[in-house]
Amino acid sequence: MEKQISVRAPWLALALIAVATGILHLALGLYYATRVLTVEQKPSLSVTGEAYLRSFAGWDTEQEVDSPGYNRAAVAAMETGIPRSKTGSVFFRAAGYAYFLAACYSVGGLRLISVAVPQAVFNGLTCLLIGLAAGRIASRHKNAAMIIGALLVLVNLRLAMYVGYVYPTCLVMTLLALALWAATGPLTSGRALGVAGALIFGTFSQGAFFVVTFAAGCWFALEWWRRRQGAAALGFAVVALAIAAKFILTWSAARGGDLDYWQRMDRGGTLWLTNNPYYESMTWQSAWECRPGNPWTSWQKTDAEESRYADYLSQADGDYGKAATLWIRENPAQYVKLCFIRLRTELGPTTGQMSPRNRKISTALWLLVFPAGFAGLWLARREFGWGLGALIVLGVIAFDTLFIVEWYFRYRFPVDMTLTMFAAVALARLVRRRQEAA
Repeated sequence: MEKQISVRAPWLALALIAVATGILHLALGLYYATRVLTVEQKPSLSVTGEAYLRSFAGWDTEQEVDSPGYNRAAVAAMETGIPRSKTGSVFFRAAGYAYFLAACYSVGGLRLISVAVPQAVFNGLTCLLIGLAAGRIASRHKNAAMIIGALLVLVNLRLAMYVGYVYPTCLVMTLLALALWAATGPLTSGRALGVAGALIFGTFSQGAFFVVTFAAGCWFALEWWRRRQGAAALGFAVVALAIAAKFILTWSAARGGDLDYWQRMDRGGTLWLTNNPYYESMTWQSAWECRPGNPWTSWQKTDAEESRYADYLSQADGDYGKAATLWIRENPAQYVKLCFIRLRTELGPTTGQMSPRNRKISTALWLLVFPAGFAGLWLARREFGWGLGALIVLGVIAFDTLFIVEWYFRYRFPVDMTLTMFAAVALARLVRRRQEAA
């Protein structure tokens, strides 16, 4: 009887940590969204309907960005079945998240709690799946890795913040955790479809997540080349078709003259956002930040910078992608400098756009996860699923270095979560060695 209890104890502990994660993240997420955010407008737990939608800064303006844009697509999906932006174009960029929001609002009404509760559940599931994946990949220290991995998700206050945000972060992290869990075992057709399906849904829920799915496609291709497994070929085919469909749909929607904000971003706006004359005054030691748009910066744009910015857009006839390409081609040394700054930022704990509170939280989490995570990557290099994790880390870091580091590391979250799994492997081995030495 004692042996049966001891076997079940780690699984019970994992389940309890996952439940605690959901509850704690819900409380912290709602507090952060309604009390801490430093914006003129912020959602409240008491407002509903149209008043709730208007509480998001930018709602019903020409540039409905992020949260109001997702809400707009969700409302359209509720009314017509098709998620659309304010201009009426189909919202292919994050259709999956728009449908998720539509389902939440249909059940709970147009209010913040309708989104926050399901997203807290997602964080609990992420905790559970990361723990299970860590246990699989650290077979000799299974129980310790399982518990440590779950605890690292529990204390991830940055992930908790997004429970109260209308952002796809919580959803896509659960999908990533599901894919990592499915990949940490012998590759079968079912596992391949599980990995591919989860990541494809993530790609249709957040624009930048396609990098993770592309990394999975590369992993499937390598596995097929090494082992000639039909399951790997199946996974590669499904991922390749999905990524091709995503780009065809997104680009086809971004054609024409009257483009909304999202479509301009899809046509190269993201590249121009972080590769333009405003960044030329950055030094090799500068902290990465949005220019303009950072409330914590000492930078002020000069007339010369504004003139060069307008000049490149004029030469490109207002096409953001062409303007960015032109600037990079004419300023290769500046671009290399920005890539170095972005790489240093991507591997570090903070950006220049974080508040003092956020910097402290981010630094503490970085110290817990990144050193141990990279150590775990090396220690687990012969385990199932290592290749997928390594390619996700490499792919996201490379993409963010060459194009954009999001100011609050939202686009880097797949790296953070993957390294959390590997950090649990390294820390579990350390715990076991200390126990044996005691």
